[in-house]
Amino acid sequence: MKIAHVTYGLGMGGIETMLVNISREQATSGHQVHLVVLNDIVEESLAGRIGEGVSLHLLGRPCGSYNPVYIIRMNRLLRSLAPDVVHLHYSSLSRYLFYRGLKRRMCVTLHEMYRPEVVKRLDRSGPVFAISDMVREDIASKLGLEATTVYNGIYPEQLKRRLSDRKPSEPFSIVEVGRLFHPEKGQDILIRAVAALVGRGRNVRLTLIGEGNSRVFLESLIAELGLGERVELMGNMPQSYVLSHIADYDLFVQPSRLEGFGLTVAEAMAAGVPVLVSDNNAPVEVVGHGKYGYLFHGEDPTDCARRIEEIMDSYPDSSFLARAYERVNTLYNVRNTASRYVELYEKLVISRQR
Repeated sequence: MKIAHVTYGLGMGGIETMLVNISREQATSGHQVHLVVLNDIVEESLAGRIGEGVSLHLLGRPCGSYNPVYIIRMNRLLRSLAPDVVHLHYSSLSRYLFYRGLKRRMCVTLHEMYRPEVVKRLDRSGPVFAISDMVREDIASKLGLEATTVYNGIYPEQLKRRLSDRKPSEPFSIVEVGRLFHPEKGQDILIRAVAALVGRGRNVRLTLIGEGNSRVFLESLIAELGLGERVELMGNMPQSYVLSHIADYDLFVQPSRLEGFGLTVAEAMAAGVPVLVSDNNAPVEVVGHGKYGYLFHGEDPTDCARRIEEIMDSYPDSSFLARAYERVNTLYNVRNTASRYVELYEKLVISRQR
């Protein structure tokens, strides 16, 4: 099968990481895979992981450009490739495809919870795939659209594993990985929870891995709470670093306000690190509603601090962490994600021939 994945950019992020992994895995399975990137946002370390089996097409449109030349080039490229399926990773991309034959081959993955800007033209982008049941239910209730859940996936074996008999460190080390955008990712909630723990005399240290528009805000909050020695903003790190070093921490916390899946939660579980997530987002699914990880009340730094303290005082045993690993390996393995998409593509092709 000839597959064309189409996206705006290839920067650092969960969507981009997943897209690279799925493309590579589909190519490994014998499919002819093309990855078309419209804008000039390309993280070299991520692009370098695509592998020889995937054809990468960089159109180089400057961000914010209205120059139609790039759209024309994309349409001509896709038409010349003649893919069996055009897999969009943002529904708004459908407005740029003007050949009827391409439109009939479209499908789209919704990678986020409902927001007006991320569901533009979702009803005109072909069959819709949702990365979690929560995303699927969200758009069904708000837009009346049916979608098929295709869970995101990772390569569990690529994660360095935490030694099963290793005791928590001193200070107790906490990590969060994600774009620094607190209105969605909730890093401010976690920082306030750390402040509460320090105020109670607990020896903790927090590392935030990622970069984004909230850096200045978070730096100001850290200074205001007197946590300069307790919280580190590490900035963006290559995926290879995350895969190798998540196991160095005692606890992974995902305090998101708005999260469609949570790849980094699955990665932490695969690394043998206990995870704590807010109870109002899709990562709840990843941790089996508390069976394979821990939950705190979303938006509540006090409850987040309470749960961290409980984990510190009663650290999970190796069997708990092993079960979490097996859940990820079984349910959130990218090989399953890639093959499931191919199954759905085949149904799309068959339906188009009727």
